[in-house]
Amino acid sequence: METTFDIVLDYFVKYHEAIIEVAENNVVPTYFYRFEDIIPDTESQLVNIVKFIFGKSDISGTVVEQLIKDFVVDKDKGQVYKPKSGGAFNKNLDKYNEKQMASMKTKLRKYNVYFDYIKLPGRVTETDYFEYDDLTEEELKQVGRYRVVAAQALKYSIEKGDSVADCH
Repeated sequence: METTFDIVLDYFVKYHEAIIEVAENNVVPTYFYRFEDIIPDTESQLVNIVKFIFGKSDISGTVVEQLIKDFVVDKDKGQVYKPKSGGAFNKNLDKYNEKQMASMKTKLRKYNVYFDYIKLPGRVTETDYFEYDDLTEEELKQVGRYRVVAAQALKYSIEKGDSVADCH
């Protein structure tokens, strides 16, 4: 019998399959970012998100730039949102049982690779959630592909010069 957990994973797969297809084919400019990227590199990540949204190559001297800088200063003082786990990664992995982890590893393989949530030989990151001993050459080319797609979307948005909010 399929569990609620498996049903949710199936919906997760369907959603990400659709959104990645839209992003890869530039149907709608799609800027991917991960929470795990914002924590260590808050300022540049937020600046890029704002540039993407407004189609601007430079936000220097704007109110938004100042707000981001103020936020980063406050973050360094401990004023930023922190999850109950204290802002650390992997803190909730113990909430999943072995069967659930195995199911995530299997069903989400493509997305774990795409969004770089995998362990690779000779590399240690805070997002090494899943280890695959049988990654194909094609899968290795896809590791962290979301970064490439985000950069392309940012470039497109800036070149077009339109606010993403104007896209219909």
